[in-house]
Amino acid sequence: MIQITDFETDYLTYEMRRGRVVNPKWFRCPVVDSPEMQAVLCCDADNMVFGLAVLGAWEQLQRWCMRHFKRQGRFIMKSGTPMNLQQIAYAIGLSGSEDFLSRAIEILMGVGWLSALDDAPYSVLPLSGSEADGEVTPPTPKSLPPREETFSSSERFPHYNKVKALVTKLSKNPECPLATENPRKIETALCDAVVEGRDVETVVTAMSIYYSLGIGKDQYRTRPENFIRNRKDEENWDSWFSELEAKVFKTKILKEVNESEGGDKTRLHRMMNKHEDTKPTEMLDIYEEWKTREEEEVGYEI
Repeated sequence: MIQITDFETDYLTYEMRRGRVVNPKWFRCPVVDSPEMQAVLCCDADNMVFGLAVLGAWEQLQRWCMRHFKRQGRFIMKSGTPMNLQQIAYAIGLSGSEDFLSRAIEILMGVGWLSALDDAPYSVLPLSGSEADGEVTPPTPKSLPPREETFSSSERFPHYNKVKALVTKLSKNPECPLATENPRKIETALCDAVVEGRDVETVVTAMSIYYSLGIGKDQYRTRPENFIRNRKDEENWDSWFSELEAKVFKTKILKEVNESEGGDKTRLHRMMNKHEDTKPTEMLDIYEEWKTREEEEVGYEI
């Protein structure tokens, strides 16, 4: 159907031609605007945004060709069959906007950036309604998630010592090695939490519970600062854990208590049944109280 003009000479680097690069991460783009670039930007004198939308479609077309550079800039399937308009739209993320893509391709072919395959003449879907008169509007972009609120260094500074002490305490917990792998990011996130008026002691306690589990959300294990910034359910930390995760956490605590007191499997099962509905944070409070009593050598039944 279509191909990028002069793709092999203008896009492929020496390393790509020699097969040293399998998955390229970038492609060449001129810095100085050419007359063709200006023609694309000004393709609709009544709607300057339209030209920018066409330029965005052009960038997506280039990206797809670079991801599949072995197809030599041609929009074809693995079998060699030319892709139709719907397939191209799907490939570059414009499904449902084929009319706009059709108009964009015509403009890009007009400036010579795209050309028709020799064995497959270019054709587009018939336009209907307002599009038949040339009134094609670019697709509406999807809404982006709100930007995370951050604070200045001057707002964070008064709370730095308090936060650093909490991070030091967290780093001494053998269950939380990943939580303090990058302490500066943790400290920054906790300082922001203090400025927001949140209880950072509760946050750190929740992190101790979370990281003590052998299972959980990977994104919060590799990026613990995101755990702090996520305010799920107004800091109802028990909501962080699925039913299975909560059960694993409670079982881990009860096994430690049972082994310390020399209990058998029957006693462990009895304890597990007793705390079947106990929440993770409640279980942690019970465990901390048990440790205190244990240190004082006073018997305490969990």
